[in-house]
Amino acid sequence: MARSTRRLTPWLSVVALGALTSAAGIASAMTAPARMGATSGPQPTAPIAVPGPGAGCPAPAGVPTVTLSFIEPTPTITVPVGSPLVVEVPPWHWGEDSDVSAVQAGLLQERCSVVLSNRGRRAIFTAVAPGYTVIDAGVTPASNVFMPAWSAEVTVVPASAPPGPSLTTSIELPTTLVSGSTVTGTLVVTNNSVDTINLNAHGCHPHWGIGLSSPSIPFQPAFTTECSTAPFLLSPGANRLPFTVSVTYGACAYPGYASATTPLCLPGNRLPPLPPGQYQAVLASEATELHAAPVTVEVVASAP
Repeated sequence: MARSTRRLTPWLSVVALGALTSAAGIASAMTAPARMGATSGPQPTAPIAVPGPGAGCPAPAGVPTVTLSFIEPTPTITVPVGSPLVVEVPPWHWGEDSDVSAVQAGLLQERCSVVLSNRGRRAIFTAVAPGYTVIDAGVTPASNVFMPAWSAEVTVVPASAPPGPSLTTSIELPTTLVSGSTVTGTLVVTNNSVDTINLNAHGCHPHWGIGLSSPSIPFQPAFTTECSTAPFLLSPGANRLPFTVSVTYGACAYPGYASATTPLCLPGNRLPPLPPGQYQAVLASEATELHAAPVTVEVVASAP
């Protein structure tokens, strides 16, 4: 499931990659064009201005802390408005860590930032507004040979979140389905708060879908990687979202590749109908806020 947050990964310049591959036959997917005007190795740069009072930036005990990383999965942390946040940046084998910056402005306010004795960095922020952002840092002086790009994802939530879950979700679907048919149902998402909730707060409209599953034929959802920036708004109260379910296998195969869960395709590459029996309609979603209890349905060979 891909989201359109910035992916911050280390990179090798084209020049450096060519040298490595010719010497050792190494292939790497972490490539990027060489920087204009860059030379191999670290270059001198102006000193970093360290904001905050004095040179110290002690981490208070018990404060939420996140350590940036350039290795996926990206670290994540959630803090309420008004809470401090300690950000640690690991040291690198040359130079000093640059200051931490937030991609989305207005959510975090930096209180202090300091280079540590190991040339790593500590920065302390205060969460000032709800939202989602990526925070990142690099190394100075920079190099076009190999540059780490540390990052983490920060979600700021309201300070007084209502108790209990804000959303409750249920599946409405006929309990008897005809094999091979397409059936319409409704996903009912009840917003228990007094505010409209946008499930697109992370930048991409989350995909979701309903499928049929049994112990012998599991539901294996697959979503496209497209990212829509359209909001996914849920008003207070019940939100009724229509969907369709195909009472067929989710995939089929050519002769010689069929299996118990992936049967032969019908003429025209059509999906075969599900065999009669008991199934569960289950919800699959990229939005972690959406959870629904499965609904038991009976698949029959023909309409009663």
